[in-house]
Amino acid sequence: MKDWLTDKHNRAALLFAAFFVLLSALSLALALPMGLWWGENFFRREADGRFDAGAAGWVWVQEQGPDQTAFRYDLAAAGSGQALMAVDGGEVTVDYGEGLLWRGQVQNGVLLDQEGIPAGMGVVIVLSGGERENWGPERLSPLLWGLRYGSLEHRWAWQRVFPAALVFAVGLLLWLFPEKLAFLGSRWFYRQPPELSRAGLFAQRASALCVMVMSVFVLFLG
Repeated sequence: MKDWLTDKHNRAALLFAAFFVLLSALSLALALPMGLWWGENFFRREADGRFDAGAAGWVWVQEQGPDQTAFRYDLAAAGSGQALMAVDGGEVTVDYGEGLLWRGQVQNGVLLDQEGIPAGMGVVIVLSGGERENWGPERLSPLLWGLRYGSLEHRWAWQRVFPAALVFAVGLLLWLFPEKLAFLGSRWFYRQPPELSRAGLFAQRASALCVMVMSVFVLFLG
């Protein structure tokens, strides 16, 4: 092992591998939390029943039975407040207090407004200048419903670690064995073992670096 580490390219390969393992662990830490995507924001479920979306705000969900749920929220697009959702058969009522109610219905697991349109789909908000989007009950109620009754999912597909590792392994092999892979399948054509020139070795290892960088893109953007 000591002899193997005397080569600077082998030491570099070890550092590349360690760096990729750290990035893989980071990717898994970001991908595995469960939550709900709502537009461009991911509401991550916390252990205390809170769903946190970072700068977009948070929603705290407290189940008070199979048909009733209390919410507290502080959202950049809706301000802070409380709500009580009640489900009676296929009818859904969300009480925001002070007489502000939102009513809808559920059909085949889909939340609809009173006109039979998927909740939130019929809402058009026109903004001018630098105005901030302001959610009313028509936009907020579907989010609360999704957090309580929707299907939660991982932030993104954690399985992308496997194709990323495969791409990285290809790049690492290109880095460690540039000559063997450069002449793979054609060594039988030469009487003497072929060797790459300095320029050839540089090109092979530059290609290896590109492949390893590509694996990072697969890890986070695949």
